Amino acid sequence: MSKHTPGPWECSDVGLFVMTGANTNQEAWIADCWRAGRDSLECEANARLIAAAPELLRACQMVAEIAVAWQPLTPGDITEVKAAIAKALKVSR
Repeated sequence: MSKHTPGPWECSDVGLFVMTGANTNQEAWIADCWRAGRDSLECEANARLIAAAPELLRACQMVAEIAVAWQPLTPGDITEVKAAIAKALKVSR
């Protein structure tokens, strides 16, 4: 499996998003979603989706593990999955 930049990732106010995780106190540019000729709302949505990638990956892995073991999701599990989705969609919960 490939290794990715550890999260959490956040969108910055300059339109690029950066990694500011517990593993470091520095910022690192990991992607640029802002391109000339693209709608700013589309660029912002792309940046939010990519910034949520670490949480979405973790949530999908958790759901897959639970499904394989046929264990019911706990309220905490569901909260974590919904939080990852909300981050990607920028929905307050």
